Amino acid sequence: MEQMVQVGSIRKPHGLKGELKVHIEERYHTAFLASGVVFTEQSGQYLPYFIVAVKGETGDIVQLEEVSSREAAEDLVGKRLYLRETELTVVEDHLYETWMGFEVRDSTTGTLIGTISRVVEYPQQWMAFVATGSGKEAMVPLVEAFIVSVQVPEKRITLELPEGLLDL
Repeated sequence: MEQMVQVGSIRKPHGLKGELKVHIEERYHTAFLASGVVFTEQSGQYLPYFIVAVKGETGDIVQLEEVSSREAAEDLVGKRLYLRETELTVVEDHLYETWMGFEVRDSTTGTLIGTISRVVEYPQQWMAFVATGSGKEAMVPLVEAFIVSVQVPEKRITLELPEGLLDL
């Protein structure tokens, strides 16, 4: 069964055409906007709702497919909103904290560099401390330019690092 992550909730109807005022946790906002589908839980099942439109200065007003009246919107008030864990591979600052224990691979050779032992936020950027096979701990900046892919279910990150970075 696919893993789901709660990203927010439905607060109240907005207007008469089924729009909803939602709260999305800030760390999941980018993933929510990029997903195109959100899920609610009902009787132990996750029901998908396709996002038709997002409005508001902060993207907190949402129109979902098949929710076209205020009454239909009211039925969803208080529901928690979920995304598939795989949707959260969008790089967001707060997601870096969840990467401890992920294995790190080199994008050019595919070889295992090591495992992330800790992640620290510095004023300039997030930094991963990678325990290498040789017993060393390498500091790797978590910047989009280095991140090739993140596979959350497999707990694997593929990086394209500048030559010599791991030798510092």
